[in-house]
Amino acid sequence: MHLKTLYYPIKPPNSKWIVYLCALALCVLAPDIILHSLVWIVHTAYETTALMVEEVLDHVFGVEKYFAQLIGFYVSIASIIGLAVLLSIPLGNKLRTLKANLTMTLAYYVNKCLNRNTKRLLLQSAFMMSALLLFFT
Repeated sequence: MHLKTLYYPIKPPNSKWIVYLCALALCVLAPDIILHSLVWIVHTAYETTALMVEEVLDHVFGVEKYFAQLIGFYVSIASIIGLAVLLSIPLGNKLRTLKANLTMTLAYYVNKCLNRNTKRLLLQSAFMMSALLLFFT
């Protein structure tokens, strides 16, 4: 017998799954805290980057503070538009695939419900007609 089986007759849980479960529980139980933390991190990173760009423009190129802020703002807007364009290509394909899968799933579900309800209505009608024929004859 192996030494591990003597100490752990049952396999211990993987620590990665425990971390994933805790993260999932935190996202389910406190989504406002998670969202606030993520927005704060993104905002702090943006402000830090913008300040660094402004300082570089100010000290290296001798641009005034106002124009450095203006250049930083337009560079950030251009970066966001570029990132949106780059992400729209793969996300567009994934969204089209998701839409097709949802449409097929919905069509299957509606067809399945329609078949089941049609069978139910036909059986109820048959029972009613047989009961009425039995009652009136």
